[in-house]
Amino acid sequence: MKNFYTMDNNIFNLGLDAYEFQIYSYLVSSAGKDAVCWPSLNTIAGLLGMSTNTVIRKIDSLIRKGFIEKEGTTSLCKNGKIRTSNNRYYIQPFEEVWDRYFRFNPVGRDNTRAS
Repeated sequence: MKNFYTMDNNIFNLGLDAYEFQIYSYLVSSAGKDAVCWPSLNTIAGLLGMSTNTVIRKIDSLIRKGFIEKEGTTSLCKNGKIRTSNNRYYIQPFEEVWDRYFRFNPVGRDNTRAS
């Protein structure tokens, strides 16, 4: 079966806002088994109906919260100049995100139980 992905049901317990959830979900769906993807900011914004500025802010938030890591990339143009390319996004293992969330949000531990 193709064209589907899964996420841990506990994602709903980690306090993501709607924009963060959409972007994270898109990145997870794009990454596949290797947990790496590199969509452009414009692609993410266009597919999710958000401004590029919102995508940038929410990606930064996902990085601070430990859901993803980002690596800037460059490429060589035909004219020999180096240009900035799409970022590479690394989806962090959900178990690590879960543990980190409760390490830094002990109040959430009382209100949230793993299923």
